[in-house]
Amino acid sequence: MDVDRVLLAGQARALAEAVDAYRGAEDRAEAGQAQPLLAHAGLALAGGLASLQERQWARLFRAERTFNCQEVGLMLQGLYPQTLEVLRRLDGLLTEQAGPAAGEFRQAHARLTALHDEFRRDWPLFDAVELEEADRAIARGEFVRVEEMLRELDDPD
Repeated sequence: MDVDRVLLAGQARALAEAVDAYRGAEDRAEAGQAQPLLAHAGLALAGGLASLQERQWARLFRAERTFNCQEVGLMLQGLYPQTLEVLRRLDGLLTEQAGPAAGEFRQAHARLTALHDEFRRDWPLFDAVELEEADRAIARGEFVRVEEMLRELDDPD
């Protein structure tokens, strides 16, 4: 997993540098020839992070005792901002010069954005402050017994 994190973070940094170099290129015609390469690099980055997240969801549901969902969640949470930002920047500069790779890239970018939304919504990531507050609420007697939850689920009216 650490290898994935290092590779994906490195790809994001390299692609950001390439986007900056493209924007600063004086010879627009020559720079335009780099568009397919940029699109493919963006496609690889988006696909790599999507694949990593899918593998981690699979591990989570296998319920391995050695799986630390908090550690994995924090790693994914750390990769998304830089990755999505560089992909957004790349999306803004790709033109027809990128050829079919531009369309493939945009599909992968949209899919990764949706996966990020899913991650933020569903990954069981907890915040230490929230846990402390929950402990204080339990200490104050603010909790619902399992039996009451089950009764509520069986008879919602």
